[in-house]
Amino acid sequence: MTAEAPKITRQRELEAEINFLIPRLVMLGAKFVVVHGAVARGTARANSKLNLIVVAASDLPFKERQKYFREKLKGREPLEIVVYTLPEFNRAKEESTLVKHAMREGRVVYSPERG
Repeated sequence: MTAEAPKITRQRELEAEINFLIPRLVMLGAKFVVVHGAVARGTARANSKLNLIVVAASDLPFKERQKYFREKLKGREPLEIVVYTLPEFNRAKEESTLVKHAMREGRVVYSPERG
């Protein structure tokens, strides 16, 4: 087995986790999901986690919303998720370095147009 094989396997595992999470995110109100970080770049390593930015309808305050989504999405893989409402996300696209970077170098994995 080459050194590349574990990287490819980890990338596939995390891509599969995205597919596992999308229907759950939609059930929780997700309208838009972006994967960013190593998985989006295709460079996942053994210790890589899944990094997602989610836009969802929610009346919960920001911190409570993060906790709620993390609890509901306890998956098979380590997950770093930030959940914005649409107004927060629109503001964050202008103000947040994380969101600017994710939108520039990440990959949209769910939106109403994509299904």
